Amino acid sequence: MSGAESAYTVLITLGLLLNGLAVACAAPVRDLLRPLGERRLLLGAVAVDLVVVPAALLVPAVLLGLPDAEVAGLVLLAAASTGPIGVALTRIARGDVPATVSIVTALGAANLVTVPALMALLLPDGLVVPVRGVTRSLLLLLVLPLAAGAVLRWALLRLRQHPEAVARTARRLGAASSVCIALAAATAFAIDPAGILSALAGPPALLGLGMVAAAGGAVLTIARDDARRRALWLTATARSVGVALAVAALHLPDADATRTTVLAVGGLTQAVPVLLLLGRDRWRRRAARTGGGGGPRRGDDADRTRPARRP
Repeated sequence: MSGAESAYTVLITLGLLLNGLAVACAAPVRDLLRPLGERRLLLGAVAVDLVVVPAALLVPAVLLGLPDAEVAGLVLLAAASTGPIGVALTRIARGDVPATVSIVTALGAANLVTVPALMALLLPDGLVVPVRGVTRSLLLLLVLPLAAGAVLRWALLRLRQHPEAVARTARRLGAASSVCIALAAATAFAIDPAGILSALAGPPALLGLGMVAAAGGAVLTIARDDARRRALWLTATARSVGVALAVAALHLPDADATRTTVLAVGGLTQAVPVLLLLGRDRWRRRAARTGGGGGPRRGDDADRTRPARRP
């Protein structure tokens, strides 16, 4: 593992750990897990994750006749459901974090069955699925930080900290998480810049963007409010790049195109929805400050300059 890969692993792990602390410190765990009882939400998330995303990535790849190494990278991304990174991105994009925690928890449990099945069906023969690694990743990067954040919240409140002080601590943890995740994204590019640029300029990137659009269209039919739509869209498009890279490094060490495809397409599908949502929020705030983006209504200036009508 190169220095850049090691730095990426450390930064993304630290960012996810801090994110779990921030999420559980900001609200009681019972509130975070409440959406688990919403059948429509969870069934919709599973349908998008297991049907829409794999179809959008793999059907065009087969029809276009992409090289096996690139197809393998897309298969890894299609099989690796969103991990704790989905929670972090939902928080950054102001989505429904409790819904995302529930979705990630449900998909993480389902991964024990779906990941081996998808990889066995779609990857080349002989590829062993690291089920224990997926489980360990979910426990260490999602469950453990949430538990630690809940303990931290309880301890702060027990010390008679004002709720606003607890919320301020959660915000600081969240800010530190965002910095680590941003640095991890920049470091990922340094792992293989030439290969990643080539993948970003080629068909795999277009398939990734098509998947983002397909998932967004599917989400519109499942959720009604904006925060839930954000949560579903981000958890569907934020594939677990770390899990996919681990599988590629362990079982396809010589397939450089597989790794660069995972990095390029996985990073693209994580970043694009967040940037679009934040950009839309910024545009809406600016439009609200300027009264819808326009200046004075037509006729206002004329009314001010027109001489008063004599009685």
